[in-house]
Amino acid sequence: MTNPLRRIDARNLTEALLRPADHVAEFSREDLRGLSARLGHGPLPSGELLRIDSWTLRSGLNTVQTPFAWTPQFAKRTLGLAALRLLVFGVAPTPREAVAHEVDRLVRMGQEQPQTSTSLARYLASCSSAIRGAAIAHATTYATEAFCAIDWKAFVRHPLIGSPDASALLRGQGLLLRGRAELVADLDGPTEGDLGESRLVIMHGAIADDTTLLLGLSALAATLSSSDRRAPARMVAYFPTSAQAAVLEITENVLQRTALGIAKRVANCRLSDLEAHAA
Repeated sequence: MTNPLRRIDARNLTEALLRPADHVAEFSREDLRGLSARLGHGPLPSGELLRIDSWTLRSGLNTVQTPFAWTPQFAKRTLGLAALRLLVFGVAPTPREAVAHEVDRLVRMGQEQPQTSTSLARYLASCSSAIRGAAIAHATTYATEAFCAIDWKAFVRHPLIGSPDASALLRGQGLLLRGRAELVADLDGPTEGDLGESRLVIMHGAIADDTTLLLGLSALAATLSSSDRRAPARMVAYFPTSAQAAVLEITENVLQRTALGIAKRVANCRLSDLEAHAA
């Protein structure tokens, strides 16, 4: 079976995001239940929900939970996307100034409202100036790469930058699906007046064997959590460090294949968990 992922020139990201959609997949509630059922059944023997996101898929769905801690590298996406919004809406003139503006805001919040501020604000307020500088440097690179890759004047409707992860809680399957997107844009649908949706995912490294599955996961999570039961029309991947890009048109078949691909990995993970509990 051919891979539906299509490589494109990274200079054509904007065109890929805004090109009218030939098809927007819509599902009935029964169809969505059937799609969810393909992912497997039941929680882990430990009783925990298995979180499925791009990180856990790439790490083999390791069920050992490592406590999260902020680092300059981990903070770059959150800070970079906030800075990107400031750049696109003309609040800051350069990526570094945009990042510095956001960091200053979070530091003030962490210092003045520690009980109600975010964990990132508390981290930035408590870390040394050297660590804070490293966070600014990482985020500035991130924001610069994203800002320069896209022709922002081409958007008739403002895109959503840094939207919350799409989350689909599937208790019957014992799964929590999380799909991220750095940018969500409206595009013209297959019929007049109909709008589709394209999603940009910024990824590290280069196009790999798992790129199709990772983009499919983001689309599947968005579909299962959608209020109108519509799938994104298109997923676009951008790899800044390798100057690569790819497009995945989302169809019913792509989502079915994604669900089956995830199910295979979930089955292997559950088998490992059973063996660990039996030992």
